[in-house]
Amino acid sequence: MDYSKPMGTPSNNQPSVPPPYQANYSDPPLYSAQPQGYGFSQPTVTSIDQHLNQHHIQQNVFIGQQQPTVVLLQESPVSDYIGYSIFTMLCCCFPLGIFALTYSIATRDANARGDRQMAELNSRRALMLNHSALGTGIGIFALAIIMIVLVFVAF
Repeated sequence: MDYSKPMGTPSNNQPSVPPPYQANYSDPPLYSAQPQGYGFSQPTVTSIDQHLNQHHIQQNVFIGQQQPTVVLLQESPVSDYIGYSIFTMLCCCFPLGIFALTYSIATRDANARGDRQMAELNSRRALMLNHSALGTGIGIFALAIIMIVLVFVAF
C-alpha cells in the first residue's frame, strides 16, 4: 500500500465517484402467523377494532313504563367536638369537660341514629360547655400566675 498518495483517489489519479443510489421502495414483506404451539399469537388490528366496537355500540332499550328514580342525599354528620371535649376535660376544667364529653357522645349517638335535630342540639351544648371550660381554665391559669407574681414581689 502506498501511503504517499492522498486518500480517496485511485492509483490512476482520477477521483472516485460513489455508485449511483438505487431506491428500492417496495412494500415490506408480510409476516405470516406464528405456527400453533410456538409463543403466542397476536390478533390483527381489525379483530381488535371489531371487539371494541361490539362493546361500545351496545345499547339498552327499555320498552314499557320507566320506573321513577329516587335519589337519597346523605347529609354530612353534625360535628361532635369529642377531641375538644377531651382536651378541655384534661387540660382546662375537669367538671365542665366531663359534661361537654357526655354531650359529644350524645351527638355521636344521634348522628348514628339519623336524628339530626337532636345531634345539632347536643352539638351546640357540647360546644358551649367546651368554650366555657376553656375560658374557665384560662382564667384559673391567669389568676394562678398573678397570685404567684404578687406573692414573690411582696416578699
